[in-house]
Amino acid sequence: MNTATVSMRIPGKLAEKLELYAKGHDRTKSYIIKKALENYLDEYLPHIPNEKTAKVIRDALSGKGMETSTYSSAEEMFKDLGL
Repeated sequence: MNTATVSMRIPGKLAEKLELYAKGHDRTKSYIIKKALENYLDEYLPHIPNEKTAKVIRDALSGKGMETSTYSSAEEMFKDLGL
């Protein structure tokens, strides 16, 4: 499985809640964040108003078309999509 590292800052109270939830469910914080992000994207990705943007993101998430991509970076792709 191909993985990427993502760093982010969250408010202290949210970090405390995450820690408590992870410990209470015997899971890592990374696992909880990954599942939350998956659920969020599953719910909201279909509602992206720009179909070109939605298609590129869906393809990127599924790995389709990446071998023929003309983009050298995600930043370049998002810039082209106006994001």
